[in-house]
Amino acid sequence: MKITNEEEYQQALRKIDELDRLISLKPKSSWESCCDRYMRGIIAEAVYNYEHRGDKRVKITYESEYKQALRRLDKIWSVKNLNDSEKEERKALVEEILRYEDATVEIPKPSTIDAISFRKEQSTVELDESDYQQVYDEFWKHLVETDGVLDTEQVKKELCDYYNMIQEMMTLTYDLTDGLLSYPSYKASTILMEHGAICDKVVAEAVEEEVKHYKDRIKDLEEDNVKLTEDVGRLERKVVILQGELASCRKDLEESEKQKESIRKQAVDFEEQCRLATLRFDMLKQSRSYY
Repeated sequence: MKITNEEEYQQALRKIDELDRLISLKPKSSWESCCDRYMRGIIAEAVYNYEHRGDKRVKITYESEYKQALRRLDKIWSVKNLNDSEKEERKALVEEILRYEDATVEIPKPSTIDAISFRKEQSTVELDESDYQQVYDEFWKHLVETDGVLDTEQVKKELCDYYNMIQEMMTLTYDLTDGLLSYPSYKASTILMEHGAICDKVVAEAVEEEVKHYKDRIKDLEEDNVKLTEDVGRLERKVVILQGELASCRKDLEESEKQKESIRKQAVDFEEQCRLATLRFDMLKQSRSYY
């Protein structure tokens, strides 16, 4: 798909919005949802290409540009045979997406969020080493200190919870990325991007299989159509032959009727001649007896 003018660009944006609405209404595992997501990826790639035509450099400033970059990266991430230009574009996309994410990360205060949920969210955020004291003061301190004294038992409990969370996160990451990623500190966007690429691949394979199935079905139907056409042709030729034979039989029947009528007339004439001959014979016999 390729967008060449502003009108097609606006139509593509409206189509993406419509597909987003349809995707939100259907189960993610349904075939219709997979097809909608696959079509959305194709349209999103065309939109991105139109917006960045002639420019391989990437600069993300707004959230809309960030989403467009993610859509583009989702599309080309799983492609195996990329040319040098596409490889440079993918590298630039990754670098700019990570830069934008790092620049927009906001760490919530402990007082505004549940501690367990906060720890789960922070498992996907990479922090600089210089921030560890701030994180400790804002989040961990009130959990592991009592009256300014470190509570070792509470530290053990928190570390145990954190360890269990890491194990679950590693399992979840491994399953979502089909074994490609497992380290617990990957960003959620990276995990979702890999998962999206896997889903796109599965959908593409399913679509390809369906297309192959229908192509084979169409080929079989075309072959059947050729055979049926040949059979119809043979039947039509047989009908023509039978119609000729029927016409010939009718003509022979008419000739037979004519011959039958002629024989009947001859039989009547013969009977008349026999009657006259008998009458003459009787007359002749009577005349001789008279003399």
